[in-house]
Formats: sequence, structure tokens, C-alpha cells
Amino acid sequence: MDTVASFAHASGAGQPIMSPEQADRLMIEVEKGQQVAGHFPSAVALDRARRVLDGTITPEQALREITARFA
Repeated sequence: MDTVASFAHASGAGQPIMSPEQADRLMIEVEKGQQVAGHFPSAVALDRARRVLDGTITPEQALREITARFA
């Protein structure tokens, strides 16, 4: 289980992990960090990560979305 998923699980899946402002900052860091590493995450992937952070979906639901998309 990765760090975000672990944190989400510990805080109660489906519950907001952080404030909207914290989520905004983290998503900017994630996107820029990925770009610096030569990766360009899709808008869909970034949206999925945001929805986990804001509690809209659980990490497990996000994994099911990924599996459905790439299966």
C-alpha cells in the first residue's frame, strides 16, 4: 500500500484526508514532480488522485477505476 493509500486508510476511507487548500498544494507538487521526472500524468489520473484526497472516493475505488480503465 503506498503512502497516500496508507494515509487514507488510516484516516478512514472516504473521509477527506486534508483540507482543500492542502490538496491543491499537494496536487501541484505531484504534477510538477512528475513533469520534472519526465512523466505527464493525465487529467483523469490527477482528478482521481484529487478525489481520493478530498474523500469523494476511497483508494480502493480509485484502484477499481484504474483496473477498469486499463483491463
